[in-house]
Amino acid sequence: MSIAIGYKTHPGKRRENNEDSYAVLRKNDLAGRLDALVIVADGMGGTKGGEIASSITVETMPQIVSQMLANSPDKKPSARELLLTGLQTANDKIFERNQADSRPVEMSMGTTCVGAILEGSRATVINLGDSRAYLLKRTGRMLQVTDDHSHVWIQVQAGLMTREEARVNRHRNVLMRVVGITEEAEGDIFELDLEQGDTLLLCSDGLSTEVEDRDIGRVLASASTVQEACDRLIEAALEGGGSDNITVIVVRYGAFTPIPVGNVTDEDETTADTEDWRHNTAAFKPITLEPEPTPAPKPEPKSNHAPVVTKQGASSAVVFLLFALGIVIGGAGAGYFVHQKAEKDRAAYIKENTPKPVVERTTLPLFYGVPELLAKNRVRADFLQTGADGNPIVAASNGRLMRLVKRIGLKELPGLPTLGQSTAEITPKPTTNRRRRNNDDNSENATPPMPPTIAAYDLSGNRYQSDPKSKSLWKFDTQGTRISSEIGKPKVTPPSALAIARSGDIYYIADGYLYRISAYESENDIPKPSSEPAKKPAPNAGGAGTPNSGN
Repeated sequence: MSIAIGYKTHPGKRRENNEDSYAVLRKNDLAGRLDALVIVADGMGGTKGGEIASSITVETMPQIVSQMLANSPDKKPSARELLLTGLQTANDKIFERNQADSRPVEMSMGTTCVGAILEGSRATVINLGDSRAYLLKRTGRMLQVTDDHSHVWIQVQAGLMTREEARVNRHRNVLMRVVGITEEAEGDIFELDLEQGDTLLLCSDGLSTEVEDRDIGRVLASASTVQEACDRLIEAALEGGGSDNITVIVVRYGAFTPIPVGNVTDEDETTADTEDWRHNTAAFKPITLEPEPTPAPKPEPKSNHAPVVTKQGASSAVVFLLFALGIVIGGAGAGYFVHQKAEKDRAAYIKENTPKPVVERTTLPLFYGVPELLAKNRVRADFLQTGADGNPIVAASNGRLMRLVKRIGLKELPGLPTLGQSTAEITPKPTTNRRRRNNDDNSENATPPMPPTIAAYDLSGNRYQSDPKSKSLWKFDTQGTRISSEIGKPKVTPPSALAIARSGDIYYIADGYLYRISAYESENDIPKPSSEPAKKPAPNAGGAGTPNSGN
């Protein structure tokens, strides 16, 4: 079955640059092992950061897909695996660049992404953010494939906001997930069964926020070629206001016959939906491809263009605020919920798609590993907290806050005020107690007092406290019952500060160094102790213990 692909991008009327990027690879570009790979990315971030982030994404994902195909000549990786690995690799590059550039969160670069692999009669779509994929069935039915990862989308799905209210809501640009801001790229995967005459559209929100879905569908249905469809969609977005960058990729599967405009409907107009057209593969179920249909006698001519990977720069003025609350505000445009299930399915659909309450891991029975030194940097003994991502935040001797960054160590947080004067030295000095002479004890030097007990609470209300005598930690539930003891024994140097992450991991400062005791849901998950002797980076820095179940 032939595949025709058209594409176009435009900076819009109000942006100086174009931060959208896109990639188009055909069968010849993929060693004949896939029919097509198409990607749209809408960048965001200050100082042209969005332009860089979107460019990294559309360059990295095709590279990873090509490498994985070349390295697996006998057994081809699944489309799901190709897309998820490509997106995660792009996410790693952007995230590491943010860390290396010492960018504060509000200036970090990021991007949305929607991509698709076409293989036989199946299209596999991935998205992260609010760039969208649409499917126009050959019957004239217009469907939105992807779900926006935006604040207003959740509100409408939960029945708390109408689509019209969402479209003008001042929080419509609040994105919950994007590429490059966190260490994990949590993309959604969808699988589509294609039929001859179906049309797939990938676009940035510069189109979906300016043109109603029904009008998008009518352009796709009436355009005689894929490039005509792209041109007309860009024109429609500019006529609608052109407030953002606009990028579209149109893919037609097999021969296409224009559809009368009056026959185009969107999902919201449909009163019955018996066709299982979209399969959300969050559970990653095995895929069985259907046989390719017989080629049509007069398919749309296939272009012989070279693979397209292009970027143009622009400003989707993005401010990442409220990040500590897990919310990213971005100029990419949050979109609004434009398709609802049929009325009889609405209640079930909302129940299925409304985010479930977060169950804190600290409510589970946990097992604990050995104390682990996290960095060679000395830190202030009196300050330790955990951030929204669960990583510890400590303070240097000059009062500057630092956070733990994977593969880098402790990294200073830019743009934040310093702490006041420390009430404790970075490395506490050993204390001795000189008691006054009396009739019962004529010795001048007495045994030093036991270090004070340090305590902290997790998000479930459990209390953790140090036990200097056994050089370990104890854990108590909300009723005061001890549920774990001798955690980390016997190598927990009496800490000067203690904090518990939402994951259940225990962080503490001892002798001016930061340590972690990792939490596990199964005793079998605890790593086996190394046969090599542990190396201490500095004296009196504490050490490693033996695996401890904590029960």
